[in-house]
Amino acid sequence: MQNREEILKRLFERTTQGVKFGLERISEATECINNPQNAYKSIHVAGTNGKGSVCAFLESILRYQGYSTGMFTSPHIVRFEERFIINGKPVATQEWLDVYLDIEDIANRYSLTFFEISALIAFELFKRRDIDWAIMETGMGGRLDATNIIIPQVSVITNIGIDHTEYLGTDIISIAKEKFGIVKENVPVILAEQEYHEVTEMAQNILHERELPHYFVDKDEVRKIKQTDTGSKFQYKNTEFTVPFSGTYQVMNALCAIKTVEQLNLADEETMSEAISKTFLPARFQICEIKGKKAVFDVAHNPQATVELCELIKQRFRNTPVCIVAGILADKDAQFMFRKYAECADLIIVTQPKTPRAAQIEELAEKIPEDFKEKFEMVGKVEDAVKSALEKCEGVVCITGSFYTVEEAMNELQIEPYTDKK
Repeated sequence: MQNREEILKRLFERTTQGVKFGLERISEATECINNPQNAYKSIHVAGTNGKGSVCAFLESILRYQGYSTGMFTSPHIVRFEERFIINGKPVATQEWLDVYLDIEDIANRYSLTFFEISALIAFELFKRRDIDWAIMETGMGGRLDATNIIIPQVSVITNIGIDHTEYLGTDIISIAKEKFGIVKENVPVILAEQEYHEVTEMAQNILHERELPHYFVDKDEVRKIKQTDTGSKFQYKNTEFTVPFSGTYQVMNALCAIKTVEQLNLADEETMSEAISKTFLPARFQICEIKGKKAVFDVAHNPQATVELCELIKQRFRNTPVCIVAGILADKDAQFMFRKYAECADLIIVTQPKTPRAAQIEELAEKIPEDFKEKFEMVGKVEDAVKSALEKCEGVVCITGSFYTVEEAMNELQIEPYTDKK
């Protein structure tokens, strides 16, 4: 019997194929196994930032309403199994291995990419577990994303920013059009509040032109937003909600999920309040005690998310020394991200996660602001960068820049995101 490590090795070798957009391969592959993606109801989530949080809130709300749930998101933080959450827990290793071995010949026949195989595993896993609802997050874009073969009960589009420009386009409208590619005839659309007014205008035109039922999430619908030591609180209608993640943007992600469930006529405010308070998603301003110091793990990996992270650091750790350990991918606007880090950090340690997509530390060092040149270090390996930060920083260590950086740091510190989840 082939073991997990052998199969994961084969799977990850497919990442060297690069990104291959198109729905033909995944459509033909799902046909071979009787279209498992049609065996349950689904919600489709696209966007740039907030996708993972919105998916997690939706999964929790539906599960607390008594439905069996499956959630497919990417990338994972530490373990591949985290991509497939069934009823609130990562799938058992043997379960996905059984599915993979059953579909491997099909995957080879159609030369599926790593992400396409992951989506195919999710479709079939959820069918075998006979779930009621699947929450499916796009990998990149939307129009040509492998998840876009589903016909959901509702489509959700979170905040759209400039990211993946080499694949989706260099301007915000081009990128937004790719995200809006998940919109389908007669399927309601929930649109999160947008940073770019051009995106909102474009959305209004598309939705009215196609006469699609839709709802625009508005921050004015929530009141009494308050940040706490463990997250955020807000009032919606007559109910108080507690979000276990910090930041006003997480309040808006929760509201986006609430409006989605309302659109489905499944809303019960009391149950939703409990579900949101119990939602779990690792590495979203996740604070852990490491060797008597606070370590913050956050997968902010683009300029928009970095702005939100740095605002949170300033709010939560005012007058506390902060060291940021950052490993950033080569296709990101690292110069902008370092400018934001410099506004809230006393020391920046530049590092490089083990992925071909990572920016070289020498290149990153050139993007450090001039007035911060005396307050940064270059440490090649993430594990060594984390050790250095914990030794030198008397306050808070924040590990960020990419999913890969956070993954390596958590592995080094032996943190299993879901092991101790309540």
